[in-house]
Amino acid sequence: RDSFTQRYNLSLSRTLYPYLRLYASCLFNRSDGATTTNGEKTESTQTTVQPLVDLTLRSPVYTAGARYSRREDTTKSTGAPSVTNINEIYTGILGLKPVSTDFPSLDLRVERSHLYDQEHVSLDLVRDFAGLIMNYTPTNNFSLQYRPTYITATDRLNGLETENLSHVGRVEYGGSFLRNRVSYAANYNITYSELTTSVSGTGTVDIGIVPFAGLWS
Repeated sequence: RDSFTQRYNLSLSRTLYPYLRLYASCLFNRSDGATTTNGEKTESTQTTVQPLVDLTLRSPVYTAGARYSRREDTTKSTGAPSVTNINEIYTGILGLKPVSTDFPSLDLRVERSHLYDQEHVSLDLVRDFAGLIMNYTPTNNFSLQYRPTYITATDRLNGLETENLSHVGRVEYGGSFLRNRVSYAANYNITYSELTTSVSGTGTVDIGIVPFAGLWS
């Protein structure tokens, strides 16, 4: 068996303004192999091309950015057709961290990923994600956390679509008295999840069993 691997990486990083940064890169990887069995030679080639562009504005108070990445994998083998799978990801972020504790901090992230083969005949999956993280701590004794998440996944070839909506919240309160000799704390957690599945073709979906009760100490 003979093999030969090539790997090249080119990147660029530049600060356009005091808080604005541009980053771009491209990775190229190729592996060639040859195998001889009973006098019959088989050759194979695996190629990966992965470009990425990221533009982010980040300051002590707010954050905003957009990112695009793509991964293209191509496999070629003797006696078999060439197969190319592509995964594209679009990402956006938006964050706010107020200096004053009278306002909550917010972090929003949205993303779309599209995984498909070049001919769109065996693979075509789209996934959309949106998530928010909110933290609010107006005093040292009280804090509030809230995290909603929305995810949709679509199998375009099989006509299967799932939507998952979840809410996670937590409230904490605590303190101490008698010169910190006695402390107290209380918290309340809430979790809500909703899964919706719609099928217009031959797709199927697996639903796992989650725990609904338990003990802790």
